[in-house]
Amino acid sequence: MGVFLFLGEGWSRFGGMRLLLVTILIGTLIGLSSESVSQNISSGQSQSLLSGEQVLNIFIDSLGGAENLRRVKSIIMQVEAELGDQKFVATSYRVFPDKMKLVLQTPVEQSIRILNGQQGVISINGVLKEMDEDTKEGMLEQATIFPVLYQLENGLELINHGERVYDEGYYEVEITYPNGNKRISYYSIKTGLLYKTINSATGRTSYFLRYETKEGVKIPTQLRVRSREGQMILFLTRCEINPLIPDSEFELE
Repeated sequence: MGVFLFLGEGWSRFGGMRLLLVTILIGTLIGLSSESVSQNISSGQSQSLLSGEQVLNIFIDSLGGAENLRRVKSIIMQVEAELGDQKFVATSYRVFPDKMKLVLQTPVEQSIRILNGQQGVISINGVLKEMDEDTKEGMLEQATIFPVLYQLENGLELINHGERVYDEGYYEVEITYPNGNKRISYYSIKTGLLYKTINSATGRTSYFLRYETKEGVKIPTQLRVRSREGQMILFLTRCEINPLIPDSEFELE
């Protein structure tokens, strides 16, 4: 789901899997539609083409509604995956509206990304460098905790290309970012559930396999990611909503 984050030089043999972990973690807080939305769609709304904004507003309602989403001011999430006997762990700390820390531990290295307002740094095995603008923009979106709100409120181009029928019907929504990057998201017409996203720049596809409700908001807890580097299943193993995260977590080292 992410549209950014190249982790720099020194690409190890675990680099591709590491990129998958980072990409999926930073944009993982999304969920499925409510029963009332599903009823509206199945009762005939799918016969007319909704705008991209309408599809995303259905998505917001399905997460618990804009009011409930805005009550979430901080979140800690941890994602884990295994490749053979190797374990990968990625943990993110986010404070609305513009603070985020992402820590990724692989068998061969640790990388840390910190965004604090308009400033950002990247550290790989203790080597520090300034964050590039594309990475910073992407993390600013994720720091809002629910990127769908960011997408609606920041004037991103949203186009619903209509229904695509696979095993069931989906709305195909294209999201264009200021830097020209595009993401395609597929929402089930039957349930309103976000089925998958495709990053047009990398070809990376993320599938949302399982969802759970935590403190009134729905999030995915199991994801499958496919890319040129391979395929990986990721599991959400920790999710804390509205924890107290000290400012010291976001100090630019």
